[in-house]
Amino acid sequence: MTRLTHQIPHDKKEMVLNTAEYLFAEYGLDGTSIRMIREKSGVNSGMIYNYFNSKHGLYVAIFKFRLKQILGEVREFTNLDLEPGRKLEAYLQAYISRIELNQSLHRLLSNQLGTIIEPLSHEVSNG
Repeated sequence: MTRLTHQIPHDKKEMVLNTAEYLFAEYGLDGTSIRMIREKSGVNSGMIYNYFNSKHGLYVAIFKFRLKQILGEVREFTNLDLEPGRKLEAYLQAYISRIELNQSLHRLLSNQLGTIIEPLSHEVSNG
């Protein structure tokens, strides 16, 4: 007997990740709901919960997904037969292009860093 698995097809999963990334960057983790992600992506809530388990799970999955992409880029640059300065220049160009093509990820990272740094700066000033 064949066992059926409930998986979001790869393209739907990426659509959910991209949609959620944009919405989290725009409205923050607390300001974004699964309903908003569902409406914008066209994927039903049950599939989102089935795959990511929770809104927080989806949030973490975005970072894992992008980190995997970035690590792939880094590996490609490691294998280039260029002098170190040229290799660094090529990587920085790719990095700048990635920012231009996907500003949501970098806004999301900035927001996340802000939530970490803000409490630390209050501790230092009150310490």
